[in-house]
Amino acid sequence: MGGAPLALLLLASYPPAGSSQEPQQQSSPDPPSFRVEAYSSLHEVRVLDPVGNVVRDLAAHNFRVFEEERLRPVSFFLERSDYPVTLACLVDTGSNMSEEAVKTAKKLLLDLIHRLDPNDQILLVAYGEDVHYLSRLTSDRLDLLEGLRNLSATGRRGAWTRLSRLFGSDAWTGPSIDEVLLHLKSRAFGEKVLLVFSAGFANIGLATYDHLEAAGARLIAVSVDNRLGDFFNFGGDQAARRRVIRKSGGVSYQANDVLQRVEQLRNVVKHHYLLAFEPAEPEKLARAKIRIEVLSHPEYSIHFTRRTRSTSSFY
Repeated sequence: MGGAPLALLLLASYPPAGSSQEPQQQSSPDPPSFRVEAYSSLHEVRVLDPVGNVVRDLAAHNFRVFEEERLRPVSFFLERSDYPVTLACLVDTGSNMSEEAVKTAKKLLLDLIHRLDPNDQILLVAYGEDVHYLSRLTSDRLDLLEGLRNLSATGRRGAWTRLSRLFGSDAWTGPSIDEVLLHLKSRAFGEKVLLVFSAGFANIGLATYDHLEAAGARLIAVSVDNRLGDFFNFGGDQAARRRVIRKSGGVSYQANDVLQRVEQLRNVVKHHYLLAFEPAEPEKLARAKIRIEVLSHPEYSIHFTRRTRSTSSFY
């Protein structure tokens, strides 16, 4: 590419691209690591079919990458499945959440934690005006079951309070995400994923995306129907949620059908492609518009985010 060096150097944690061999899980808690020198663009990509199932077994030649609408060649490609994850589950228990909605969250988490691998680490968190840790970060299912038993809605305190909360939930999703990211800083291993179950998504915005990117974490949202609350805040919270999900390469689900999609959700947590390309204008990479598509499949939805991050991050 005009003499420009290939900037992506990958530590030997994975087999070569195109190998059918899955990476072996290590006994060490240290996650697989990537080192980026100079300028490169490594992206984490998820491909879903029209009904939300993860699309597997794609190859590098199935993808096209555009930087500012200029086609760029793929320089590295790897499919990853069933890698270790740290999953932080945040459940809104504030004024906009009914007991029924919290029960749906409990059923979802009970099913999901038993579908994940035994060594995956899980953290259970309830939040409203404050963050409450229902479990330690653990793979012990008995501890997690005890945490789920302590999960309940706390925000319903009377008709007047419920009415006043239509103008703004007391569950602060953005600051709660920040708190959990800091909690995970010295504890997490593998990939960090935040699963947020909420009716409000208050105080979430592009700063939340910046913090997720700095922490190397992904956001998956389960949205509880709250049409009246959305009407009074002009849909601002849900619009902010969609922006953060889109920019962070995450996926959204609706609470009213998520219990039928638990296996889909599990696969979204555990599967992605790593795809790198050499940028045409490295100095503009941070602000460049990147588009990724799968050839001959316009019906697929592509969810991606940059995988490079600072090693001296606050998170």
